[in-house]
Amino acid sequence: MNGRSSVYHLRWPLGYAIYRQAKFETADDVHDFLKVCERDIMMSAPLDDAMVPYLREDLKVAVHPPPKQFVLKTELGELTFSDTVQIAILNAVDGVRSVGKIVRDLMNDYDPAVLYYTLGHLHQDGLFETLPDPA
Repeated sequence: MNGRSSVYHLRWPLGYAIYRQAKFETADDVHDFLKVCERDIMMSAPLDDAMVPYLREDLKVAVHPPPKQFVLKTELGELTFSDTVQIAILNAVDGVRSVGKIVRDLMNDYDPAVLYYTLGHLHQDGLFETLPDPA
């Protein structure tokens, strides 16, 4: 078993996560259930100053990226970042510091509005883990 599979196995022992369960009697029951799941589970957590971003488990930081680049690898490919603001933010995301702390740490070198804007885009692009831990 490779390292990635063992990580998912520890997080999701069945190989998948169960966030909600239900029994349905009508198509309307299924529709209502899917709406609740969409609202409560699939909508990502808001990006605010208190949020602590961390990279998704399947994204690995390249050990020796090309100069002036930040590379994230997955089993299926690579994401390469060359924008200096994105690189600074991705280097600062450590799973410990909050969004507000990251912005405060980087605002001497970058405009805070640009930092928030770029963090928002990285978040929307799905780089950060957003699913809740299964119950």
